[in-house]
Formats: sequence, C-alpha cells, structure tokens
Amino acid sequence: MDGSDDGELMARAQGGDRPAFDELVRRHEGAVYAHARRCLGDDMRAIEATQDTFVRAYTYRASFKPEAGSVKGWLLSVAANRVRDVVRARRTEARLDEAEKVPASTEDGLAAFERVEVQRGVARAVEELEPEHREVIALRYVADLPFEEVARILGITVGAAKMRAARARDVLARRLAPLAAPHTEKRLA
Repeated sequence: MDGSDDGELMARAQGGDRPAFDELVRRHEGAVYAHARRCLGDDMRAIEATQDTFVRAYTYRASFKPEAGSVKGWLLSVAANRVRDVVRARRTEARLDEAEKVPASTEDGLAAFERVEVQRGVARAVEELEPEHREVIALRYVADLPFEEVARILGITVGAAKMRAARARDVLARRLAPLAAPHTEKRLA
C-alpha cells in the first residue's frame, strides 16, 4: 500500500501514473460502492455504478481540482452523478435490501426477532425517502461527509443540504415512531 496521501496520488495519476490511481481505487471503492448501494438498493447495479464511477474518474482525472475538495468527495461526486444516470435510465425507485443478521448467541429469540424487525423498519423507511433525501442521508451519515462536501457533490447550497437532511430526519422519525413505541412501553413497565 502506498503511504502517499490522496492528493499526492491524484497528482501522480493526473500525470499518467496508473498504479497511483489504482491505489485511490483500493482506498475508496468501499465508500463509492456503499453510496451506490444505499442509493440504488441493488448489489449488481451498485457494482456496475462503482465500476463506471472509477472508469469515468480515470477518464476525467484531469478535472479534479484539490482546492475544490477532497479526492474522496470528488469520487463520491462522480458516483452521485452515475447513480442519477442509472435511476433516470431505469425509471425505477431505488430499493434497499433487508439485511438479515444471525442473532448473537446471547440474544433470546424474541430479542433477535425484534432487532431484525427494527432493522427492516429502518431499511424500509430509508427506502421510501424521496431520492434527493435518501442521497443526502447516504452522503452525510453513511459516507460521513461534512455538509459542505455533500452540497458540492449534489450541486446545491450548504443550506439546502442541511434542509434536505432535516426533512429526511423528520420523515424518518415519523415513520420509525411506531417501532420505538413497543420499546418505550417495555421501559416504562
């Protein structure tokens, strides 16, 4: 693994150093895939979008400007554009697969069932968000990017990014309130 920072690697890649770009792919493919997966809700489409993202990023690597933000943010911007292309082309709403986890050995069956039901409820609630809200949630809370970078990636103002996130959190809170009610009643009993 190369000890260089992302900016140095990108500068080398812009100069034609393919191994430097390969290192950037290794460092950021997980974040790009996670973003595509959250927005598209499908493993195969997310893998395809991730591959396309890095092909486009390599093709247009000269357009990266370090003063505009981080390499990770730029790659996620390319990914966000690719995700939008996929959604437009398919004209379908993105779906999130429900993650089934094997219950921990210390959980009893009921607790494991409740945990999986909560996970399903959260996945459904995120899946049902408007695409513009789901995208902000994925970039801000999954990719852990600051609002400034989220705004730059989406081509909106920081205020608009914060507003979309607040609206998405409000929608999620309303949709998830029924899931919290049984847990609140147990604590009160």
